Amino acid sequence: MSSQNLSIPKTISALRLSIADGLFAQMFVNLTGSVFLPAFALALNATPVQVGMLAAIPFFANTSQFLGSYLVERFQRRKLLTTGFSFVSRCMWIPVVLLSFWKGDSSPQFALYGLLVLVLTSAILASFSGIAWLSWMAGLVPADIRGRFFGLRNSLLGVVTVSVTLAGSRFLDVLPNWFPGISQLRAFEILFSFAVVAGMISSYLLTKKPELPTNFSVNTQFKKIYRAPLKNPDFRRLIEFSMIRSFATNIAAPFFIVYMLEDLQLSYSTIGIFTILTSLADLVGMWIWGHLSDQIGNKPVIVLVTIVTTFLPVCWLLTGPNDLTVFLLIPIFNLTGGFMWAGYNLCTVNLLFRMVPEEGNSAYFAFWSVLNGFCAGIGALVGGVMAKNFDLLMALMPFSVDFGYKLLFLISAMVRIIPLFLVFKIRENYGMPFVKAISVLRNVKSWGSLMGFNAPLHFFLPNRSDQDQPSPYWPLWRNPAARSRH
Repeated sequence: MSSQNLSIPKTISALRLSIADGLFAQMFVNLTGSVFLPAFALALNATPVQVGMLAAIPFFANTSQFLGSYLVERFQRRKLLTTGFSFVSRCMWIPVVLLSFWKGDSSPQFALYGLLVLVLTSAILASFSGIAWLSWMAGLVPADIRGRFFGLRNSLLGVVTVSVTLAGSRFLDVLPNWFPGISQLRAFEILFSFAVVAGMISSYLLTKKPELPTNFSVNTQFKKIYRAPLKNPDFRRLIEFSMIRSFATNIAAPFFIVYMLEDLQLSYSTIGIFTILTSLADLVGMWIWGHLSDQIGNKPVIVLVTIVTTFLPVCWLLTGPNDLTVFLLIPIFNLTGGFMWAGYNLCTVNLLFRMVPEEGNSAYFAFWSVLNGFCAGIGALVGGVMAKNFDLLMALMPFSVDFGYKLLFLISAMVRIIPLFLVFKIRENYGMPFVKAISVLRNVKSWGSLMGFNAPLHFFLPNRSDQDQPSPYWPLWRNPAARSRH
């Protein structure tokens, strides 16, 4: 099953719709997550452990993707599964709004536990949708433009993130000024309502995309399908590396916002601006890394960004409640992190797409999401328990320093060192060795060809004869009717 079963115009139309639905889906995801979900939890008087639980729920929900993978392989209805589960998942935020309005002020802990249950339900349904979407997109996006397409799509999603974060965080700050005495929870309820509307629009656009034809009969040998990923040595190397990264990262990830709200006493708008800087860097990074990965390969990018992001949390030890932190350090850290994590997120998924077969690919995506999600969830819970027991942890230290949340950042960086020894074992069948890729990147003259202005670089890339001819699918904004049809 692949995009080659569709005509070029239909494929291009589907890719355009994928970008459009992604824009509204990103509005939903950003307003119900990002800075807003932990801030909402704190408004309900959540403890550090509860914040960790809230951050861990989406990751643990990914364990249900084995069932989602079974549904994909059993029924081969990727479009129906994606649209149906995504719609119901987004509807779960309607009772979140109602529960907050009903019990948020009088019984915040009741509302908080209700939030945990509803977020868990929504996340499980979203995981079913996500595994079907990955399998759907793996066949829909032509391999020769995969890096550029997802780079473009993710960059546009970054624009949405910037706009929504700026508007939403500003709204949280100004609503109490417009209506003195109003509960802060009303602002969150309005934002979540907008999120649900955006999610419904996204689900509608999903229904307009074509279902890909199936070229093979339904495979009932499910044991064989689920054993295949674990027998693939390339996949095992990638997943082992990614699992440890997910665990290490999420020890600290949910608590950067909590640290800025509680320790640095920053406003929602200020934190929103920092989030926007991350999104802007992510936007630029997706475009740059998307082009680079199509030229030099995914592994060199993964190695480079892994090295940088391993030590980035240590830099947060330099921060404090002062102007230097607010106006210089945190902006630099967010810009660097956004740019580097864009490369990691894009290229690990691109590499995953390259190594999975067409038949039974949902099993690979399920293992990827489940194992990474489980490790990320454990990391968030470990971080929450550590945050609750800072006094005990500091008593075990050989020196007396009040680290607070900075202790989580330090521990996260220390654990991130472990994957550095695994990243070089990852294999990719095409592209450049890491050392050669770095030497190319250091040559300023090569950036024109790397970014697609000309193509002399393909002479140095093994087994990439497809680079000799321009793709009929790219760029997406050209008139597809003028192109040849399959």
